[in-house]
Amino acid sequence: MLQPQTFGSYHSPPHQLHEDLFASAAHRFLRDANNHRTLPINGSDQTIEFLLSRLNLTSDDPPFHGHTTPIDDGGASSSRSIPPPMAFEGSHQQQQQQVSNWAQPSTTNGPLVAHHNINVGTGFSGRGPYPHNQLINYSQRQDFYNYFDHRFLHGTGSTPSDARYNDPVVPFARENSSLYALAQQLTPDFMVGKIAFLAKHQIWSGALVLKLEGGLGVVELNMVLLEVMECWDDLLRNQFGGQFVQKLFTVCDEDQRTRIIMTITRFPFKLISVCLHPSGTKSVQKLLEKLSTPQQISLVVASLIPGAVVLATDCKGQHIIHYCVRRFPVEYTKHLLSEITENCFSIGTSKSGCCVLQSCVDNARGEARPQLILAIIENAVQLAEDPYGNYVVQHLLEMGIPELTKYILRRFQGCFVSLSCNKYASNVVEKLLQSGDEVSVTIIIELLRSPNASMLLVDPYGNFVIQNALSTAKGELYDSLERFVQANEASMQNNLYGKKILAWFVKKKPYIDKKKPYYF
Repeated sequence: MLQPQTFGSYHSPPHQLHEDLFASAAHRFLRDANNHRTLPINGSDQTIEFLLSRLNLTSDDPPFHGHTTPIDDGGASSSRSIPPPMAFEGSHQQQQQQVSNWAQPSTTNGPLVAHHNINVGTGFSGRGPYPHNQLINYSQRQDFYNYFDHRFLHGTGSTPSDARYNDPVVPFARENSSLYALAQQLTPDFMVGKIAFLAKHQIWSGALVLKLEGGLGVVELNMVLLEVMECWDDLLRNQFGGQFVQKLFTVCDEDQRTRIIMTITRFPFKLISVCLHPSGTKSVQKLLEKLSTPQQISLVVASLIPGAVVLATDCKGQHIIHYCVRRFPVEYTKHLLSEITENCFSIGTSKSGCCVLQSCVDNARGEARPQLILAIIENAVQLAEDPYGNYVVQHLLEMGIPELTKYILRRFQGCFVSLSCNKYASNVVEKLLQSGDEVSVTIIIELLRSPNASMLLVDPYGNFVIQNALSTAKGELYDSLERFVQANEASMQNNLYGKKILAWFVKKKPYIDKKKPYYF
């Protein structure tokens, strides 16, 4: 007979356990059969194999890894291969003792974990990484391993016990008892000097948040606040550290929140650098949403003023300016708006800054708004020719304020031909042509009197201005434009953009007073 195989100090392969289970089942079957005397049975290997062949083995069983032996089922046509049964020497009692001794941990190599397969039910008890070779229920193993891995990963130096399965789990941690178990370890002695490290860790930060939700004592909370204030900028730049600071800010009272804000705003350029960080800007926005006193708001806005231009022109920092202008009263943001007004050109000519200027125009109140609008009008020509600044000027025209439109018209006078040939400014000129009859007449007259007016007929962008002028002109002004186009018909027929103007007459024929065809 063969003994259970061991290789040095290592256990047998996992499939060996299944072989032993088959052998144990066979011996039990032999014992019960001999007791009842229902059929003559001996303990030969051939009879044991015959009995094993009668076990219910379905085709859904997972394949075993190892050697296989064909089954002799006494003439049956099936020759399914299964692991051979394990046999032990001696009497029945000795065999049972050998099985028991083999199943118990007798080596120093560590715990033996049962091989996972569908034949193991929910009531199976297998060895796990418990101290003192304790047994755990199979249904608890997956939860235990998650918990054990977290503990071992972070080097806590302690081994979990089975007491946690008997303790009630609080509702908010019922689906993640591993995280709850970590939160239970966060004692003052454990946390001291480690708050920054734990808060930036993906797993421990969640445990800290659970700890804050469960409530901290006065001593613990003060200890956490002191450590957070020393490295607040590093925490806000971290995804998990920022979430921890937000939760800490929520559980603190007003005085503690003010202390945090005073610490953050003590060095304005640190706060500005955090606002320029992808994760930092999100953390700062969450903190801005939780400001509740005038002192807190004024401290934050005042610390942002030195970096207003940098923030407004940055794709991340612009969100901070947007939030302050939209949410905070004008008495807190007037100095911030003043800084933006003084630098409106540099801000308006950037991709992010043009959006900030439009937001400031819409949300500014009091004296700050007209000052900002006048500053934009003073730079209207340069802004109109910029890829981003032209949107700021168009935004002012879309406000539909007649006086504001007249100011912009006066600013553009003498420059309409050059602006019409510009890729970006031509859009502003077209917007002006649609701002009313009085404005369109002024523009069309200047275009027709210009010695370079014929350039517009063959220009890639000027031809759109001429088409727009033809659509808005009426009466004698329209006739003047028509004669102007007729005079340059020859040069236009050989030009791609001139043909577009000639095609306009074909499309708009029903709106032309004269019925004869034009310019084919």
